[in-house]
Amino acid sequence: MLTIFFIIVFIAELIVAGKVISVLKDADAKVCEINNQVTEAKPVVVSGLNSVSSGVKSAAKGVETATKFLEKKRRDAIVGLTKAVVGIVVFLLIKKYPHKRLLTAVDAVYSLDNLLRTV
Repeated sequence: MLTIFFIIVFIAELIVAGKVISVLKDADAKVCEINNQVTEAKPVVVSGLNSVSSGVKSAAKGVETATKFLEKKRRDAIVGLTKAVVGIVVFLLIKKYPHKRLLTAVDAVYSLDNLLRTV
């Protein structure tokens, strides 16, 4: 009786081992299939990432150019407003006090402006 019990347990272990081995073989086949798909998709992913990288670089360059342009226009606007205010003040002073010293001051302001433009 004991030998029949051990034979039945042994056969059950063989059946379970066969089932485990077949599941492992199926899993191995699926892993190999997925690995092949990933290997085939890798160049497409790399080229996509390269194109995204170049797009980001292009966008960054565009933003940098726009920032420089706006900064230059801001500086030009500040210089223009400053010149206008100084001109109005000087001409009001000339109207109020007509002296040659004020004309010399006007010449000095415009010379300073020309000097700043060359720098």
